[in-house]
Amino acid sequence: MVVSARAKQILTALDSALGGALAIISGRSIDDVDRLLAPCRFAVAGIHGLMRRDTRGRRHETSFDREALDGISRNLQVFADGVSGVWLEKKPGSVALHYRQRPDLEVLCREKASQAVAGHEPAEVLAGKMVIEIKAAARTKADAVVDFMGEPPFTVDGRSMRVMM
Repeated sequence: MVVSARAKQILTALDSALGGALAIISGRSIDDVDRLLAPCRFAVAGIHGLMRRDTRGRRHETSFDREALDGISRNLQVFADGVSGVWLEKKPGSVALHYRQRPDLEVLCREKASQAVAGHEPAEVLAGKMVIEIKAAARTKADAVVDFMGEPPFTVDGRSMRVMM
């Protein structure tokens, strides 16, 4: 994926017009978002809300069971290694099982992901476009938006500004 220079200019102008009250909310990691938007740097929530960088640059991370995520990852890696066109992407706080090259395996990939997560709650399975993502904790992108909305510059006189999505 590539973000055009024009898109970066628009985001920068919007951030300026909003007095710094612009946040990027993504399923990608914060580091991936930063690479895509470089040299721009905004407030960002990554991994579907598990990690967040506020407008002051402070990082906030949701705690999760790393051993459980490692076990889920190992289980899915064995599956992915045995199937052509399926691969596992490891992210901080989640793993993504990609089947873009094998859309015929969508149902099987969903089943394998559900089996891998069983007993590891609050880990949860998220379906995407040709990907099944397993997030290690039950936070959401909406939770990250709520967190941003409680902090300056997203608040004015103690009240949250309007959310644009």
